[in-house]
Amino acid sequence: MQIGIYNASQGFQFVGSGSTDTQGKYSIDYEKTLGDAVSAILKVRGFVVVYEVLADTLDVELPEESSTITGTITFGDEYATPVGNYPVNLGVYLGRGEGRINIGDALTDADGRYAFSFIPGNFNSMRGENYFVITYNGNQEETLQLHQGGHAVRDRMVYDQPPSYFNGRLEVDVTDAATNEPIEDAVVELVGTNIPLVQSGHYFFSNVLRGGPYTVRASAPGYETTEEPIEINGFVYRLSVKMTASSVGNPPVVTAVAEREPDRNGWYNRDVLVSFHAADEEGEVTVDPPILVTAEGSSQTITGTATNAAGLTGTGSIIISLDKSAPSTDALTSGDTSGGQWFRSDVEVSLSAIDSLSGVEGTEYSLNHGRTWKAYQGPITFTNEGEHRLQYRSTDLAGNKEAIKQLVVKIDRTPPVLLVVSNPPLLTNANGRMVPVRTVVMGADFYSGVESIELTSIKIHENGGNGTLPTPDDIQKAEYGTFDTSFELRAEAPAPGLTRHYTITYTATDRAGNETTAKTVVSVAKLWSLPWQ
Repeated sequence: MQIGIYNASQGFQFVGSGSTDTQGKYSIDYEKTLGDAVSAILKVRGFVVVYEVLADTLDVELPEESSTITGTITFGDEYATPVGNYPVNLGVYLGRGEGRINIGDALTDADGRYAFSFIPGNFNSMRGENYFVITYNGNQEETLQLHQGGHAVRDRMVYDQPPSYFNGRLEVDVTDAATNEPIEDAVVELVGTNIPLVQSGHYFFSNVLRGGPYTVRASAPGYETTEEPIEINGFVYRLSVKMTASSVGNPPVVTAVAEREPDRNGWYNRDVLVSFHAADEEGEVTVDPPILVTAEGSSQTITGTATNAAGLTGTGSIIISLDKSAPSTDALTSGDTSGGQWFRSDVEVSLSAIDSLSGVEGTEYSLNHGRTWKAYQGPITFTNEGEHRLQYRSTDLAGNKEAIKQLVVKIDRTPPVLLVVSNPPLLTNANGRMVPVRTVVMGADFYSGVESIELTSIKIHENGGNGTLPTPDDIQKAEYGTFDTSFELRAEAPAPGLTRHYTITYTATDRAGNETTAKTVVSVAKLWSLPWQ
């Protein structure tokens, strides 16, 4: 967290910073002048959030669902061509100086789309209450007001970054090369789209096409098949195709057609049926039956044939990309752990997804049992003690969605509580004999639970005198490293009026590896003997 202040003379400047502790608490000292506007800028869970500070205490409760701003960037041409890789920035302007706060950056995809997911906070900017600034390509600005839970769409037409190819349309006229007469039974196919566009007749026209290279293929019974490479780059591309009559007769013209358009991004995510249609000047043809494409693969060529009465065979094909398998996401954790399931520190979880065919489109996660989902943008950090349930899944470019996976993150930084009491605590008859001693040992742990309690040591301390020196035999039947609560201690003391102390130490360890020790003391006192005793 950073604290910044604004005043008219100095503008905006940062004056303090700090971080929350394991309990989410913080304290930041700073100086300001009466009348200064104070703002807090939080960096938490990958978000940058701005709050206005109106008192000495600022408590923040992060919402379960973030807000979004989405939009499409298009060029100012006739067909509104999408502009890819166009930089868009979201920020808050708190004043000159250091007051430009960056909330996030985005680049448009191939379809000109961008998206921001963020937490709006609650602040007063130089533009007004909760006003954000969208900056396009570093020079064009637009402001909008957005509060918690809000969603906005901001499309933009630009002129400063033209695309490589502009959208356009295509018109094709097919005629006989010798007579210039229209060929009414021609078939025109545009290759280069996800599904080839096919029209019958001498005139072909398209709706708006994405700019780029294509191939126009024209075929007709009795004519040689003709192919023309073209580039759609704005306006209307008009192509005149002159077809030459075949001297030996032509095979049937075969067109392969999929039963439906690709499910997503040029990919099919379930089986697709491909049918074959044929046209021939002889009239009678034998056409291959439809093929059900079930095998997964990228850019598979599906080919069918047709044979006419003269024995001539024509072929037609279509490219099919099929991906029926969902991606797989792994969750990788990092933090201080004793080797078990519990961590003794903040835990950072990184999600990594793979998809062997169409590729991963995105990964999302939920922290509230799937009620809301957030786009994964970077490692997720857990700081609070206890159990946290992280659900996650990924979607590939074909639209296959992974079944929900779950990771339970367990954090315990607090050592267990341990209480030890000895019985008896005092041996008054220092006669040098071994005396049975028992201990009452009680341990508890709020989070992970107690894993073990062990007798660690028994040490002897004497407060002076010329009595018998301690020997190893003064402690018997003690099994260190176990939960031993019964052993024997020698009732010996240095001299009358002096005391020997046995310090008994136990160690408790919880399932996260946190340790605590507790001690109890058994004392041995040698009393003065009376003269007549």
